Amino acid sequence: MNAYLPAGDKTKTLRAAVIIIPGGGHRELWLDHEGLNLAQWLSARGIAAFVLKYRLAREPNSTYTVDEHALSDMKRALRLVRSRAHEWNIAPSRVGVIGFSAGGELAALSGMRFDSVDKDAADRIWRARQKSPGLWHLAFAISRMAV
Repeated sequence: MNAYLPAGDKTKTLRAAVIIIPGGGHRELWLDHEGLNLAQWLSARGIAAFVLKYRLAREPNSTYTVDEHALSDMKRALRLVRSRAHEWNIAPSRVGVIGFSAGGELAALSGMRFDSVDKDAADRIWRARQKSPGLWHLAFAISRMAV
């Protein structure tokens, strides 16, 4: 995941953050036009942006699945941003997701299939609170009715 943090904020006001999930049909990641360009634009306007690179379930010969691996990458990204919110001057309750196409599917699933805290997890990221994103924006998202 690449971070695009706004330049020096003198007010110390907690800012919003967005995790951007590029599309690509779960076969590839369209990082530039569905990720990096938007992240730079948001950052220039005072919003912290993060571009998620997730495991591709439909890439040739992939052993990954959308529900287990790609969604796990999305959940970890949400937890990571919230766990480091103080360091990045982000309001944990103001972390949202924007997903394009296949990334929109992951954005939607992240809001419907969030986990409870695992206080015994060895990894501190998985011990962080994970709840539904504060904002969902699904841009021409893939949709599965049965979730």
